[in-house]
Amino acid sequence: MAVGSRGPGTFIARAIARLAGSAPRAPRVLVIDDDPSLRAVVRVALSAQGWDVLEASRTDEGISRASRERPDVVLLDVVFPGEARDGFAVCRELRSLRATKAIPIVLFTAHDDPENRAFASAVGATAYLVKPFGTLDLLRMLRLVQGPSGGQPGLGLYLVDAGVLSPAQLERALVEQRLRQGPKAKLGEILVELGFATTEAVRLALAQQRRAREEPSSQHLPTDL
Repeated sequence: MAVGSRGPGTFIARAIARLAGSAPRAPRVLVIDDDPSLRAVVRVALSAQGWDVLEASRTDEGISRASRERPDVVLLDVVFPGEARDGFAVCRELRSLRATKAIPIVLFTAHDDPENRAFASAVGATAYLVKPFGTLDLLRMLRLVQGPSGGQPGLGLYLVDAGVLSPAQLERALVEQRLRQGPKAKLGEILVELGFATTEAVRLALAQQRRAREEPSSQHLPTDL
């Protein structure tokens, strides 16, 4: 007998759809920057904290992606060599579009002066972050614009922030950790095993992480490193 529209397959499909619809969506960030190394730092730092990271290397691509995908936060560089628009112009345009006018925008700038701060405010930037910045600086800024999300920056981010690891090395170690899929697959041990960090560097990073966790005023970010 043929299974009609109310057969068991339909009920299963609907149940799966309901479960998928009720699952919380990972927060999404769009980074618009022409520097691939900076985008890699952002991708590693935020992916490790459970964010869905989108990227754009040009201003037109960034505006298009922001309008189409409506991220929770836009991270936007100010300088785009060879382009007619800079980050200030992009920020102003995003604020003028219905789809993106309410999205928090964090500008990346190399100049921390009253004129740039005033200009950032005038074009509608939510906040700005002075380059060069560390991964923990980035996480703190996102915490300010998005609110706390309940955990602590992971070990790997402390090591990247200290200059011990490169983003590429952290990505490689995280892949290895996921492949091992076990409670004994500790990131610190994997980093030492791969030769990316010394036991002492891992120990110092763990101590820094513990101190941050013990601060009574700290607002924590998710830990999955």
